[in-house]
Amino acid sequence: MKLISYHLKFRAYRAELMPTLVTKYSPLYRNLFKRRQKVWEENCQSLLAREKDSLGFALGHFLQKNGLTLMPKLETHDVYHVITGYPIDVQSEAELLFFILGNGKRSLFTLASTLLALFLMPEWWGIYWKSYQKGRKVTSFVNENLQEWLDKPLSEVQKHIFEHIPINTNY
Repeated sequence: MKLISYHLKFRAYRAELMPTLVTKYSPLYRNLFKRRQKVWEENCQSLLAREKDSLGFALGHFLQKNGLTLMPKLETHDVYHVITGYPIDVQSEAELLFFILGNGKRSLFTLASTLLALFLMPEWWGIYWKSYQKGRKVTSFVNENLQEWLDKPLSEVQKHIFEHIPINTNY
């Protein structure tokens, strides 16, 4: 009976635990593994100044709508959200991680985060697997220089990546 009680408490707190761990350890990851990567000289205002149909404008809108700023050297994560349409709730964040893993992202951070998601939320395994498979089926983009894509029309970027797979753009 006590074990069930602890399990229910764990389930209640896990939605808070994953974002807390990611927020706490992403600066460490950035400092250890992204030392040589250049910081994008972009912010919400510079992105919103781009053409209204561009990936950059959509990224600026996404940041503004969700009250976010670009994290230095981790800017591509928010671009993944915009391109794929995954929202920023805990389950969707985990789905995005599995999607980009399937698309070819093999960073320590992605691998550790997907394992953490499996450990904390194993009942979503089926959803994770579908996201992973979807990432494998689409054109690989996670290892591209996405900063160079900011002026491209979002619809063209998505069409190129998701030629045969429907996307959810409700970010």
